[in-house]
This record gives sequence, structure tokens and C-alpha cells, in this order.
Amino acid sequence: MWIDDDSSFDPVAFKQEFPRDSACLTAINQAAKFLTDDALMMTEERVGHTVPFRVVIAPEQTVRIAGGNVRLPQVQGEAQAVAIPIACPRVEAYGSPSPEDPDAVIERFGLGETSVVHDGESLGILLDISALELPPLCQFRGLRTSGSDREVNIESFELIGWRKLTEVRGPIAVAVGLFADYVPPSQP
Repeated sequence: MWIDDDSSFDPVAFKQEFPRDSACLTAINQAAKFLTDDALMMTEERVGHTVPFRVVIAPEQTVRIAGGNVRLPQVQGEAQAVAIPIACPRVEAYGSPSPEDPDAVIERFGLGETSVVHDGESLGILLDISALELPPLCQFRGLRTSGSDREVNIESFELIGWRKLTEVRGPIAVAVGLFADYVPPSQP
């Protein structure tokens, strides 16, 4: 973090306040956005590979934490895209007695209440991430479905446990410097 003035800044209070401040989640979201958009982390080829990153964020509004105005949060570290396959141990069919032509099919997955409902050419997806164990400093960034090659419409999508996405859990090393001493990173 680069701050304006360290005369009223309390580093002990900063380390306590920052993980609970919305600026922490914003910084992590900006890093994730960079990794998704610019570094193309969300590809099949990148799953399981570690990528170093460094993102400097210019806040639109003044961010004040522990008595200091934060000018340029900088987030750096290493990231890795992780795919978590979810098994479908149970399939239920409703309607017509013919197993080849049911009115609706419900796939029940091994992740809380997660299910996919098939109704003709339409799908309804219920994803329960409250039952998902995320590693420290991990973010849920997307969902991929696979199945038959026929085209279907996703008519509804519901996310259970979304509050889990707003939690920043894990160790974060924070360094604070004066904005006057800031030297922009060199461009490759």
C-alpha cells in the first residue's frame, strides 16, 4: 500500500483493519480480474500452472484505513487456476414412463444442494458453493458444464452460499510505503 502521509498512520491498526475492509476484497477482485482478462488464467491449458502477477490499482475514491489515505494499492503474488470436478451420483427422471423420453431429468451432484434440471431443451442450474471447501485466498471465478453436444438454453441459475465469496481468508502480507517514494514498475 502506498499512503500519502505516515504521521497519522498506525501500522498495527492497519494490519487489523485491512483484512476486514472492503478495500481488501476490492484489491483481490482486481487481481482476479487482471488474471482472468489479461493473463488468461481461466483456460484449460493453464489449470494447475502457477503464474506470477503484479497489479497496481488506482482507486477512484479516497480509501482511508488506520489513519492513512491509501493512494495505490499494489497486489502481487502467484496464482493458479484450479478446476474442481463435481460428481453426479444420482439422476432422477419424472413424467413419461418411457426412460428414453422423460418430461424432466434432475441430476443431483455431490456438492450440497447442487443440481441441474433438464426440461426438454432448457436447463436450470442450482450451485451450492456453501459446501465447497476453498483454499486460503481462493476465489470462485466460474462454472463450466459438460454433457451432450446438443445446444440447450440455461433458463435459470441460482447460487447458494454466495456470501462465502465475500470472505477473504488466509494470510496476507502487507507492506506500506509513502506515495512520494513510489516508483512505477518498469514495463516489459
